[in-house]
Amino acid sequence: MDFFSTFIQVIMFFTTLFVVSICAGQLAHASSTQQITRVVLSQSDHEKRHHPCKASITNSTVPTGKSLTLCMVPTEEELREQLKKIGGLNRYYAAVTKEEAERFVNLLPPPQPTSPRKKAMPFPMIWSHLSSVMSRNRRAVSLRTDQENNIVSSKKTRCVHRGDRTELGMVRLCSECQRISRLSSDRFPRYINEVACSDEIPTVLEKDDSCCNRGKGMCIQRFLLLDFLVRTENYAEVPSPDPEQFPKAFKQVWERYTQSIRSCCECQLW
Repeated sequence: MDFFSTFIQVIMFFTTLFVVSICAGQLAHASSTQQITRVVLSQSDHEKRHHPCKASITNSTVPTGKSLTLCMVPTEEELREQLKKIGGLNRYYAAVTKEEAERFVNLLPPPQPTSPRKKAMPFPMIWSHLSSVMSRNRRAVSLRTDQENNIVSSKKTRCVHRGDRTELGMVRLCSECQRISRLSSDRFPRYINEVACSDEIPTVLEKDDSCCNRGKGMCIQRFLLLDFLVRTENYAEVPSPDPEQFPKAFKQVWERYTQSIRSCCECQLW
């Protein structure tokens, strides 16, 4: 019986040793695979950070070793063609050049006769102060909206006001203005035609324009969405126009993104 027990223990010992060696081998393989993956990722990140064309915004050449690398950016026509493939240029709301933007259509109707003004608010000095505070807050929101939508400048072209009559004879509940806005240089197209809620400071004779329907609601900015192009930090290798002088050539990559465009100011009730 003692011999049999010893034999069993020996078998269990070698079985355990075999299992441990297999697990150790698998762990070593997994560790080496992770190291290789990290090395590959780090090399990819390194190449992206140190790409010869990094930060090129115009056609240029970069010395790489004993040769020159040609860095190219897409032309306006190439970007227009790329934009066509994702829906094209909506000329009511977008323009490529400043000259095109100056020919934007009017998104607001012509002025109509206004409804009678209400009497002055009581305690005009207090109301004027509160109106100024609310207007500053509204302008801060407008500035944040510009920053979030890649807008670097915006010019007001015309406005309609709460209380004005619409083309159908109805009374307008919110004040809104048409604006031509310019996007940052890494966007295409760069000009958009918008209708934004008014950010003007109301007079003593007016209530704050952010409220509507006799204070039962608020004027809310609404948006429409269009597909535009944005410049990336990626570069695609392309055939060189002069292989002898430029053995390698790269072209900047632009990708689709969704641009928000202010479209109207809508009265929404509490």
